[in-house]
Amino acid sequence: MKLMYHRLALPVVLLVAVVGYVAYWFHVAGQAPVWIDTWARDAERFGYSASHGAVEVDGFPFRL
Repeated sequence: MKLMYHRLALPVVLLVAVVGYVAYWFHVAGQAPVWIDTWARDAERFGYSASHGAVEVDGFPFRL
C-alpha cells in the first residue's frame, strides 16, 4: 500500500503544479489590461503622453 502512495505522489505534485501555474497565468492575464490602463493614467499625470489600443493577452503558457 505504501508503494502505491509513492507512485502517485509525483504525478499528483506535478498536476497540482500545472493547475496552479495555469490559474496564476490566467489571473495575471486578466489583470494585465488594468495594469496597462493604470500605467497610462499615471504617465499622463506626470506630463507624458501615453495611449494604447485594445489590449490583447496571448502567449499562453510562457508569456503575456
